Amino acid sequence: SAIFPLDPSRPDASPRISLMLGGEWFAEHFGHPGSCSHTLIRDMALGAVRQYMGSVGEPSRCDVDILEKCIPHYTLGHAAKVRHLYRLIAEERLRLSLVGSSFHG
Repeated sequence: SAIFPLDPSRPDASPRISLMLGGEWFAEHFGHPGSCSHTLIRDMALGAVRQYMGSVGEPSRCDVDILEKCIPHYTLGHAAKVRHLYRLIAEERLRLSLVGSSFHG
């Protein structure tokens, strides 16, 4: 993690937990991404950790970042379009590679 870099010299270091909340229902639960409450998101994340991990103390640090449109959502027919692109690249012998999660997740 870039936010919480691992320090192998500290065997007593606290565990780090990352959560992702949102997706299609973000606005329904939190409001508009540009004006939603970071405290509400933090409280919901800590509630989820407690639900799945049992009683845990307060974190020594908690960062909330709102990242809009950071995970691709494919439209209907996406896989067929990608297959078509690969065929076209092969047929035309293009010196081109398709890389990144936008093609295959």
